[in-house]
Amino acid sequence: MFACHQGAPGHPGTNVACAGWLAVEGTGHVAVRLAVSHGRLPVSALSPGPNWPDLYDSYQEMADANAAHEEGPRQ
Repeated sequence: MFACHQGAPGHPGTNVACAGWLAVEGTGHVAVRLAVSHGRLPVSALSPGPNWPDLYDSYQEMADANAAHEEGPRQ
């Protein structure tokens, strides 16, 4: 699972799955489906909440966009 980027050791969000990742990729991840079926994760976690920002269509799209942002403009 993809960890929450808003967490830090000893702070809320630590060791918690990223809500955006769950909403985009969660249904395709076996551990997430097991967590839902065993009641450890609500099925509502697999959909964006109200007033959420736009999400990438996939983890790969997000990774590609962030890699391009880190590289900066091409010269």
